Amino acid sequence: ALQWATGIQDLEMCYEAISNDPRTIKFVDRSLLNETMLDMVLATGDEFFSHTEGEMTWEEWLKINGVTPL
Repeated sequence: ALQWATGIQDLEMCYEAISNDPRTIKFVDRSLLNETMLDMVLATGDEFFSHTEGEMTWEEWLKINGVTPL
């Protein structure tokens, strides 16, 4: 998240951010945006994007993304 706030973006970090949450693609600098990133977002199931509105707890976010809390 820090790279979005500082304006310094790295291609590898953009890939990592998009793989963790495809919605972050809207924050990627246009000079780094490429077809691979768009494909990563399109490959995400519809279930993920059905949760784009409202509030969500961290537990719900982790469950949607297939992460088991410690």
